[in-house]
Amino acid sequence: MKYRTLVIVGVLVAFLLPVSLLGSSATHQPYEPQEREYRIAHESTDAYGTTPDAYEGMSTNPDTATSVDELSPEAQQMFHDLLKQPRGASERGPSGWQTQTIQVCADYMLVCDTYAEAPEFPGSPEHISHETVRVSTLEYNGEYYTAQQTKFYSSAMGLAFGAALTLLVFTIYSLLLLWMTYTRSESHPRAVLSFTALGLVLILWPYISMLLNFEFTPFLIGVPGVILATVFLVFTYVKSRFGD
Repeated sequence: MKYRTLVIVGVLVAFLLPVSLLGSSATHQPYEPQEREYRIAHESTDAYGTTPDAYEGMSTNPDTATSVDELSPEAQQMFHDLLKQPRGASERGPSGWQTQTIQVCADYMLVCDTYAEAPEFPGSPEHISHETVRVSTLEYNGEYYTAQQTKFYSSAMGLAFGAALTLLVFTIYSLLLLWMTYTRSESHPRAVLSFTALGLVLILWPYISMLLNFEFTPFLIGVPGVILATVFLVFTYVKSRFGD
């Protein structure tokens, strides 16, 4: 790769590193950190009409049921996905629930392999401990179902700490790559190209993670990258300053 081209690519990747965090979740993952559980119970099961102990906002009166056809496309898809699940016992109530846990893609993801938007069943959301629960009665083909969706919240402090660390690592690596591009592209083009490629991997990590089904944070890649880049810059400076 020509010197000028390498500099342009290196500078561009360095600029996009911190900016790329705006196009994914706070910790640069493809999915929202909150896990969501959906479940339905047919009127013939023991679970029909049951709600969490602290939940008071739901009526099982069929006259108040919402037709599945009136739901949003995402909620309709969720309902039909739940119909395919086996009925079984549940740790969260009587038997008969058909349950599915999903992930929702983070905002601004250009590609999504699951739900781009969270399905929303009817009902008033109520906050119970570290969960938000919404319960309703649905009607489908003349039969009735209790529908429950639960959004589990992660620690706000943990998420903020993870986001701050990710931003810090990406910013440091961006500055190191920028410095390396300006000072080492001519003398060590292959090394600069390698570190630029690593920066590109970090930028595209949400899509790589989605494609390869990796679940670990890019922080675990960025930290070694920062260490290696620092060692490289120090080593090449010492070598050029003091000779072999």
